[in-house]
Amino acid sequence: MRYAEALCYFLAIGFSSCTVLQSSKLRYNLSASWIIVSNCASYITRCTNDIHEPSVECELATLCLQYLTFPCFQQNEDIVDKHMLQQFTMEGYLGFQDYAIAKWFHHVNAFVDAGKDLLKRESEIQPTLSEQHRPLEQLSTALVDFTTQYDDEDWHNPDKIVTECAENCKIFEDQDFYEDLVAVTSHIYTFQKKGFDARHIVSIKSLAAVLERNRTLLEELPPTLNSRELATFKQFYDDERRFKCPKITCKYFSEGFKDAKIRKRHVNIHDRPFNCEVSDCIGAEYGFVNSKDLEK
Repeated sequence: MRYAEALCYFLAIGFSSCTVLQSSKLRYNLSASWIIVSNCASYITRCTNDIHEPSVECELATLCLQYLTFPCFQQNEDIVDKHMLQQFTMEGYLGFQDYAIAKWFHHVNAFVDAGKDLLKRESEIQPTLSEQHRPLEQLSTALVDFTTQYDDEDWHNPDKIVTECAENCKIFEDQDFYEDLVAVTSHIYTFQKKGFDARHIVSIKSLAAVLERNRTLLEELPPTLNSRELATFKQFYDDERRFKCPKITCKYFSEGFKDAKIRKRHVNIHDRPFNCEVSDCIGAEYGFVNSKDLEK
């Protein structure tokens, strides 16, 4: 079974046959499902010979990039108005947004790191692949769509291209997506170099604005729904934890809180003035109220 097929299989059954997930008391919504599956990816690839990890990263990068070009991420109200956005929401389109926004760049970087192995694999199996399942071609399309939708970033400005990123992507130099990949990885590299605080926020301004709009809708919509509509909403989203942290590195970015007041208290903890820059330290996420606590 290919990874993509396994992924669809897990989503289709809602993990109902998995006793570990049953005991975890997780709601079977898209957000939780995708997060669990992705976190399990490295384990699955180690245990299943039929699954090729570089191909997994290629497919996950493609998945995230393509998903983030769906109509529900359009800013232009002439394309997607409020009524259409609410309809998309009720159909579950926003169930994957937390994961995709927080992790798309991780999968792009992982894809680049796995480039040599992926190209070798692709050359070996290319003759057997259908036109509908050629990972590199799909990634190429996703990169074009992604950079086009978020063109406010001016991706291909020569001044924004990082030499180190071009070198890292050199293995893909003969691929038609090479320039787009260099541009996107340069954006990732440049943003992450901005410092400690930058890693917590969405790097693309228009995407950050769309996320805020979508989250506001998810927060405000349930009280306006009738019982039948609310039941539909709950099939895709956790109605009890829809007020979420804006920091993409925080677990509450996807888990959320039951109301805005609790979220506000949580965000205030993030905004403490003294932060540890050691990534594994709890102070890296929540900070300290004074320098003495930081030194401890």
